[in-house]
Amino acid sequence: MKHFSILLSIAIPFSLAGCATIVSGTTESISITSQPSGANVFIDGSTHGRTPMSVELKRRKGHSVRVEMDGYEAFERAITTKANGWVWGNIIFGGIPGLIVDLATGAIHDLEPNHIIANLTPNKTNSSMTGSQD
Repeated sequence: MKHFSILLSIAIPFSLAGCATIVSGTTESISITSQPSGANVFIDGSTHGRTPMSVELKRRKGHSVRVEMDGYEAFERAITTKANGWVWGNIIFGGIPGLIVDLATGAIHDLEPNHIIANLTPNKTNSSMTGSQD
């Protein structure tokens, strides 16, 4: 009976957590680089640093990324959500409670892309200003 109690105390927390929540977590690391480097990074309208960088974003929803540098056109990219493959583990292991946990935590999603490369283009107004004046 003692072994059954120990097994039950281990099994209950796992049955209350979703497969994707356990394996993937509720956030995902997104790396952002630019050419040239040192550009300002804005995510969902908030400043997050300069390239190159990595940031942990919630899986629950999509995000918007904007990369800016003086003298260059701004680069924008949407990060979208797709189904996390580990959610299927709930069918086998977690059942409905696990699926509900994954839905509530956002772990039911993966973010893509998880690496953004911003190739910045010089502003047209900047390049026309570099000519000589008489």
